[in-house]
Amino acid sequence: MTMHRYRSRFDGKPRSTPGPATDPRYRTKRWQRLRLQVLRRDLWQCQIVPGCEREANVCDHVRAVTDDMPDSLFFDPANLRAACRHHNTRRGHVAAFEAELAAAPAPAPRRRDTIFGGHRR
Repeated sequence: MTMHRYRSRFDGKPRSTPGPATDPRYRTKRWQRLRLQVLRRDLWQCQIVPGCEREANVCDHVRAVTDDMPDSLFFDPANLRAACRHHNTRRGHVAAFEAELAAAPAPAPRRRDTIFGGHRR
């Protein structure tokens, strides 16, 4: 998979990350119909943060989309919920940060001096 350069809609400068809908399944009529069904089911209210005042305009996958996610899970209404773009984007950033932390090597334990029971004099 090649990484395309995308342009920011604000300043026209290239950005290195793709837009939110890089999976080709997002461009299908099946997805568009299901997205509207989920938004209607959830009454256009953000389900990520209860009581959110913003109108839901995005359909969020509860379990994050992966390259090897089967269509049965991708298009499963039980795995989808309505979300406002703000909370959906923030949720994505948090998930990416947590994945980055999980992949990082654990820090080496601090070596303690063993002289005088671990305390220096």
